[in-house]
Amino acid sequence: MSDAPSRKQDQFIVRLPDGMRDRIKAAADANNRSMNAEIVAMIEEQLNKSNKQDGLLQMLRQIAENLDAEKHAVDAKLAEILAAIHAAARGKE
Repeated sequence: MSDAPSRKQDQFIVRLPDGMRDRIKAAADANNRSMNAEIVAMIEEQLNKSNKQDGLLQMLRQIAENLDAEKHAVDAKLAEILAAIHAAARGKE
């Protein structure tokens, strides 16, 4: 028996809860894949989703930081305007 390339790839034994093998088999059949290919596709999808979520969270954090900086700038400008209004009001008294 020759060593096929897939035989040299990493292997990992997993114990599946009752009923999960049947669910994987059904999904694999629906997607015209082997059970192994289906499991790999599912794992890949979850890893990609997780990476996208991490990226989105980082982007949201950056937006929040930018908004906070803008808020501080607006608050400072508003304080200047209010000070000018108060000064002008005192000058008319």
